[in-house]
Amino acid sequence: MLRTHYLEQMKSTISLPLIKVLIGLRRIGKTTLLQQIQQEFKRKNPLMINFELLEFERLLEYHRLNDFLEEEIKGWVDAIFLDEIQRIPSWELVINSLQTKHPKVQIFITGSNSSILSNELSTYLRGRYVEYYIAPFTYLEFCEYHRQTPGFKSFQEFLKIGWFPLLYQFQGWERESQFHLMLDTIFMRDIIERYQIRDAQLLRDLLFFLFQNAGNLTNATKLAELLEQQNIITNPNTVDQYLGYLEEVMLITPVQLYDIQWKKLFERIKKYYPVDHSCINFTRSGFDIWLGKQLETYIYTSAKTYGWSAYVGRIRDQEVDFILEKGKKKLFVQATYLLDKEDVIQREYQSLLDIPENWKKVVVSLDPYQHEVREGIEHIQAWKWEEMLRKVEQG
Repeated sequence: MLRTHYLEQMKSTISLPLIKVLIGLRRIGKTTLLQQIQQEFKRKNPLMINFELLEFERLLEYHRLNDFLEEEIKGWVDAIFLDEIQRIPSWELVINSLQTKHPKVQIFITGSNSSILSNELSTYLRGRYVEYYIAPFTYLEFCEYHRQTPGFKSFQEFLKIGWFPLLYQFQGWERESQFHLMLDTIFMRDIIERYQIRDAQLLRDLLFFLFQNAGNLTNATKLAELLEQQNIITNPNTVDQYLGYLEEVMLITPVQLYDIQWKKLFERIKKYYPVDHSCINFTRSGFDIWLGKQLETYIYTSAKTYGWSAYVGRIRDQEVDFILEKGKKKLFVQATYLLDKEDVIQREYQSLLDIPENWKKVVVSLDPYQHEVREGIEHIQAWKWEEMLRKVEQG
């Protein structure tokens, strides 16, 4: 299935002499997207190297890689696609040299470590690259893939399965097993081996704790205390370090707290969300009780996929789930499982009503029927969320 969302994004930059950088979690389809780019934009003589494959192991030393690519360019290669480039120490020296000597050759690279890529790119290639964050499938892509119509039924299925395309070919316990195998691969290759982690079990315990408590305001000190309550001995410094590793491989994403009234950003108080709401499903029992957290995770991760930045809002003693920003546009969002009781309705709407700013405000829920506009605040059914985001962006 074509990832048309990303292909459309790239149309405006595809012919520019900029390095195209695709960053995203391992096993979410970056390799497939590179193949689609080749086909969609009709590169005549492309060269594709996947550094996960054994046949390219000899090129994991940057001098050898540079010599190999220089020879290929002499053979009229006009586009180079380098997959999982972070496996090569000093890879940025190769890219910098190629881009300087051969500006007409299109260069596409992918990676699964946001910190390593961003550090090297900002140091050696500042102003000469464009970056794309690649996420798993959105809900609308999920519907297209499974040939389902957006609506209550398909969205419930989406919440159960998640948006990792790798897992769609499996059922039941096999799907959960594949999920954990994928996690193990990310742990071993991208964190434990790279950073020489001594306490791998603590890292896993921390990750699962974050999955199980997605969307709760916290910090490293509080997390260390909560883990110790479960007889997991650690300290705030170690927790803070491990949080950084989990963020770098994009298993979790932090969202900072912003005080709307005092216009103050709290750098140390954050919520953490998994890359996909299925991470919540596969690490805890039950389903219905966690629908609210899964919905909240979906709203955030899909907004990020569409290019919105996010903050957790606070107005006096009330919390606003998300303040979303993109360009000059802003959107205030509350997410809840169901608006089935008057006290729930009052709670979810009141925090938005107290915000003095005159931007669009919405409440997103899984209600099977549409609620009326309430004092200027719209109700959005969850399966219409992405459609609404597109309209706000276009409007």
